Amino acid sequence: MKDACYLQDLFVNEAARGHGVARALIERVAQSARGAERPQREYCVERTPLPV
Repeated sequence: MKDACYLQDLFVNEAARGHGVARALIERVAQSARGAERPQREYCVERTPLPV
């Protein structure tokens, strides 16, 4: 999987939700992947928060 960028999990604190934090973090990962010439990116999103 050398041509891929893989992010296993991303959790955002409940207090930070709805403020674009996750979007900014994912965009930064995407920028890093592009900079490292990793053309393959796949996102799978779970919108339901997991119980703590």
